[in-house]
Amino acid sequence: MPGHERFVRTMVAGASGLDLVLLVVAADEGVMPQTREHLAICELLGLTRGLVVLNKCDQADAEMRGLAEEEVRDLLRPGPFADAPILAASAADRRGIDAVRAAIEALVEEEWRRSQRGSRAGSRDPS
Repeated sequence: MPGHERFVRTMVAGASGLDLVLLVVAADEGVMPQTREHLAICELLGLTRGLVVLNKCDQADAEMRGLAEEEVRDLLRPGPFADAPILAASAADRRGIDAVRAAIEALVEEEWRRSQRGSRAGSRDPS
C-alpha cells in the first residue's frame, strides 16, 4: 500500500501494549511488504502468540489459497509464530468467520489464564 510507511509509528504505538497478534493476509495477494514489516515489529515488541487469518478466500481458488498459506508458513517458520494457526475466511461471504471468532476467544481465554497464573506467582501472602 503506497504511503504505508507513514503509519508504522502509529502501529508501533498501538501495538506496544498487546499480548496477542492477529495477522491478516489476503488469500488473493499473499504476503506483502507490509505483512513482513508488521510481523517484524511484532517480533521486536516481544510478541509471541497469535493467529493468522487468510482472508478474501472467496477471491482465490484452492490452488491460490494453498500458495498463500505456504507463503505465510515460510514467513512465520523462523520466528515465534511458526506454529500459529492459519484460518481461512472471507468477510464478504462470512465463510470461516465463526472459526476465526472462536479461535480469538480461545486465545484470549488462554492468555487471561496465563496472566492470572503469572500474577499469582508474583504475589506474596502477607500472613
